[in-house]
Amino acid sequence: MSTFVIPQSPSLPGQEGTSIAGASVVDITPHFGLPMAGYSTMSKSGEGRRGRLNARCLYLHEDAKRRVALCVIDQMSASRYLLAKVAQKTRATCGLSVDCIVLAGTHTHKAPGNYYGNPLYDALGQNSIGFDQEYADWLAERIASCIDAAVINARPASVGYAAAPLWGVSRNRSFPAFLKNLGCTKAKGPTAAAPPWLPQQIDPHTAIDPRVRVVAAYEAGSENLIGALATFGCHATTIPHKAPMYSADWMGDAQPFLRQEHKRAVIAIGASGGGDVTAFDEDHANSTRYFERSRQVGQRVAGAILAAIEAIKVTAQRPITIDCRFNEMDLGNKRVGNLTYTELAKHFAFGVPTLGGSEESRSSFDRWGCSFEGRTSLTDCRLDKPQIPKVRAFGQLQGELARLLRLQPSLHWPLHSVSISGTRIVTVPGEPTMWAAWQIENTCRVNGDEHVMPLGWAGDYSGYFTTECEYLAQHYEGSSTLWGRYSTNHLAKHLKMVSQRQIQAKLPGQAQFNIQHTESNFSPNYPPIESAMLQPNMGSRFGKPRLSWYMPQSARYVPGGQWFVRLEVQRNGKWTPLLVDGVPFDDINHEIVVSRDLINDTDLGIVRCLWHAEFSRPASNGSLRAHVRKGTEFPGLTLRLV
Repeated sequence: MSTFVIPQSPSLPGQEGTSIAGASVVDITPHFGLPMAGYSTMSKSGEGRRGRLNARCLYLHEDAKRRVALCVIDQMSASRYLLAKVAQKTRATCGLSVDCIVLAGTHTHKAPGNYYGNPLYDALGQNSIGFDQEYADWLAERIASCIDAAVINARPASVGYAAAPLWGVSRNRSFPAFLKNLGCTKAKGPTAAAPPWLPQQIDPHTAIDPRVRVVAAYEAGSENLIGALATFGCHATTIPHKAPMYSADWMGDAQPFLRQEHKRAVIAIGASGGGDVTAFDEDHANSTRYFERSRQVGQRVAGAILAAIEAIKVTAQRPITIDCRFNEMDLGNKRVGNLTYTELAKHFAFGVPTLGGSEESRSSFDRWGCSFEGRTSLTDCRLDKPQIPKVRAFGQLQGELARLLRLQPSLHWPLHSVSISGTRIVTVPGEPTMWAAWQIENTCRVNGDEHVMPLGWAGDYSGYFTTECEYLAQHYEGSSTLWGRYSTNHLAKHLKMVSQRQIQAKLPGQAQFNIQHTESNFSPNYPPIESAMLQPNMGSRFGKPRLSWYMPQSARYVPGGQWFVRLEVQRNGKWTPLLVDGVPFDDINHEIVVSRDLINDTDLGIVRCLWHAEFSRPASNGSLRAHVRKGTEFPGLTLRLV
């Protein structure tokens, strides 16, 4: 059992009556070889990267007692361990603690796992079992440094909210379950009316939430954007599990288009209600053009974000007002207010359809015919048992395996309800479907004209959240709703009470984690590399220049926010960075894919890595060279492009 204290944020003297905002971005890309989370046992280890993984933070400050850091990381989700560990670090540096730090993941399936701090998802979230303490603590340190930098960068600001519609880039992957929300008569608790944006003729491409929603901060008295938090409900799974590389998916592909308009601003993109929404086309299983698809989605979302930011420019308000409410929900309390329609199951459980995987990542069980979408135990679901009509995967054996292996999700959910100048952000510790997020939004609206933005994959990860009607359908999302048919009712009711101050905001005195440690695969250190082993050469692949060189298998390079491959141009006898769109052409600012292949060199009796860097050759009037930077023990290399 791991335990550490989470103190409450103190007041900071000398900052009363100010409205300031700051933003920051920090690289959280680790070295290759870590198992990636999101596709469970079908996940691969990261043997390459396309772009970088980042943490982005928007810090807003009304006065010393009313402030909040909104932080989004390119990971499958936040975790309670990360949130607690980050808060422990920022409490000592900038005075921010868990009550005013909102931490969410982009839900990319192309980032490492084993950082959850609970045995269930540290075992099932990726293809390796256990908690990687070294990686989790390194990640927490990087996230904390991002928040610290945003606080330091804060300056007088105004803030506003706007939304822009976006159709045509996503679709509902669980459409039959979605349709159960229309005219459902078996739900016991209150359900949200149909969203106003739904057309009369509904199909999978319109059964989504089209709103790209943005909270943005501008420098006071100017049109300079400081930073923003945007949300859109769509899975970050355009890059399939067969591609073994780190990537921020379409959310990362949106960033270059955002930087073209706002070069100095930091724009974080989080996920709202997208548990049943995907950016894939119907033929995604056979598609090989997933990078192109990711760029298309990223560009379209970026366009909607920019439209919303432009609208905020003329409506941003000052002073900034902040009301940050926090409560850690204890799942030992099975009902909220003793209401039967909020009752959680006594034990968590996965249904049979979970074994088959989601639509974009069908598992071997599905191919063997061992899993069926919509499989239920009863046709009449009026029994007052929260897990009815779920058919447990592996039957009674599931519970026995969970006890034997001590598998358990988090039993405490950190929840935030943050009102920012009339816009309320509420956190969901998992994957809300579109309609479940809409139900939470309607439930948590304190004032009739208030904007409510559910932020998914925030605070922690505890599987899916579906409406009761969707749960009864028992498709993949419903069968993966761990605590039964009333899970969303329970969460929405609790969040409403937090938002309305019916529950006393509280902080846990101690955070306890039942961690099952594993040997760490992560190390931020560089091993010695002999320059004689590099053997650099150049070629081409698919018409793109390709650099390659050898390094030992143990070679690890942690980017740490620095470029690794950069193109340089020779002019007047001098080599200078090649600028494209006003920024250096390197693996931070442009699409340079860096990857490695493990090769068993029997002649030398070692296993080496063949590293590759591949990119589209930019137009240039001078001679080009590709430079690979030197690391602590890495001599680097330089190759001419002829």
